[in-house]
Amino acid sequence: MSETQHTNSSTTGHIVVGLRAKYYDIGNLPLGLPFVTLPHVRQIALQPGESLLDIGCGTGEVLYRLHRKFGESVSLHGIDPSGDMLDVARYKLRAAKNVQLEFGAGEQLQYPDASFDWIVSSLTFHHVPLDVKRLTIRESQRVLKPGGRLLISDFGVPTHFAGRMFGSLYKNHAFTSDNLKDIVRELLLEAGFTDITDSVNGGIIHHMLARKKTF
Repeated sequence: MSETQHTNSSTTGHIVVGLRAKYYDIGNLPLGLPFVTLPHVRQIALQPGESLLDIGCGTGEVLYRLHRKFGESVSLHGIDPSGDMLDVARYKLRAAKNVQLEFGAGEQLQYPDASFDWIVSSLTFHHVPLDVKRLTIRESQRVLKPGGRLLISDFGVPTHFAGRMFGSLYKNHAFTSDNLKDIVRELLLEAGFTDITDSVNGGIIHHMLARKKTF
């Protein structure tokens, strides 16, 4: 596992730091973090030689599971604006030679056009304001290869009573309120993504998968 920092990256989104970062996995376990992470990872189908970027990789849990699933045959990258979260991820992925972690934010990706086969983001979009959501999706479209996939797993429009109850509890957390209006789908369409599918867990967590056009 290698790690570099781009100190010129910043974000207006909510950043998890300090003890909250150090104990993020443990603290969010009772809130159902694996309930989001496991179906998120199941939707990712990497082929040998392909590359993936995790935007808002946090403690590296998704990358850790992807490394266990696909081994060293793929190239895995993660960015996060929290140095404290990256410290946790760096330790967790210390034995993963095909994982590169960088300090960065989704709205200003430090990668050339058409760099990745997959871009994923889990429980990050509700931490950033609407303009950052839009820029992150546009940047994802830019750095994806033609035909590449973007997977965003986060809060979305509640689909049943339990989802509405949970949404009411979290609507004032960070920038969750925009997610509850189905804004992610609108932004994907605005950016030109196609073949959008949406699977829902718990009536509130949407796993939205889209493809970049090949032309």
